[in-house]
Amino acid sequence: MILTILKIIGIVLLSIIGLLLLIVLALCFVPFRYKINASKDDSLIANVKITYLLHFISLKAIYDKKLTIEARILGIRVYKKTSEGGHGKDKDEDILEDLDEFEEDSKNKKSSKKADKEVDASEEANDFATILESSDTDISSKGDSNESGVEASESANEYSIDEEFSDNKKKSKLFRRLSRLNQKIAAIPSKLESICENIEEKIDGLFDTIAYYECLFSKKGTEYVIQFLKEKIIKLLKHICPRKCKIDFDYSSEDPDKAGKMWEIYGIVMPFLPGKNRINIGFDEEVLRFKIMVKGRIFLGYVGLIGLQILFNKKVKKFIKLLKREDKR
Repeated sequence: MILTILKIIGIVLLSIIGLLLLIVLALCFVPFRYKINASKDDSLIANVKITYLLHFISLKAIYDKKLTIEARILGIRVYKKTSEGGHGKDKDEDILEDLDEFEEDSKNKKSSKKADKEVDASEEANDFATILESSDTDISSKGDSNESGVEASESANEYSIDEEFSDNKKKSKLFRRLSRLNQKIAAIPSKLESICENIEEKIDGLFDTIAYYECLFSKKGTEYVIQFLKEKIIKLLKHICPRKCKIDFDYSSEDPDKAGKMWEIYGIVMPFLPGKNRINIGFDEEVLRFKIMVKGRIFLGYVGLIGLQILFNKKVKKFIKLLKREDKR
């Protein structure tokens, strides 16, 4: 009984391991194929399709005034999304109008609140003034002449004491400000000295960095690493680039700068594009028309192999450490 259970568990584990190994091998050695069709005359129309394992998995994206993305497994649609391209502007305009209305409402509310506060403040000030006037009239009517004289002399004494106190307070504030100003002026030379020292240190560090990297890039090992990376990247680009390509492209512009930039792009891209391609770039009126058909495939195993060769190369690792200056740290 126990042996049969262990046998079943072993079979299940081996089947899971075999399935995982099969998936890994399929991902490494079965290519992902892509196809791109795009054209523009009056409007842009584009169709991108990616398939894997004889259309076992397929992903499609279509743009014709709206973008549609669709994914299928064994021909069964598992995902679809359509985003409208023409109504985006209307939605944006509606949002902007709502924002403008909200800002106007908030401004009106703020102005009304300010006006209410000013009215309340003026009413409170008037009420306070009337209370003071009534209290002054009551005190003057009830007081005697002798009492008024005594109060006048006391108020005069208090006024003189307040004046002396305010003068002393102003003098103390002025003295404090002058002392702070004197301290700041005395600290200026030390600050200037520290700034000059920092500038000298930064300049010395900049020259040291330039000399370090100049020495690094003049070594033979660096030349080997740069050549090695160049070869691997070119191989990777050639592998990713399409196997079949057909381009019919017409472009003209009255601005010679734009036409020159298009010629630059043409010179960079065309060596990587196989097939018969027609490119026409002129200097007439603004025109942009094209038809593009591109087919290619990508092996994840090959991409991973190049990545591992770069990652585990000892000289590349050492070069990266020297670039980061980790040895000195």
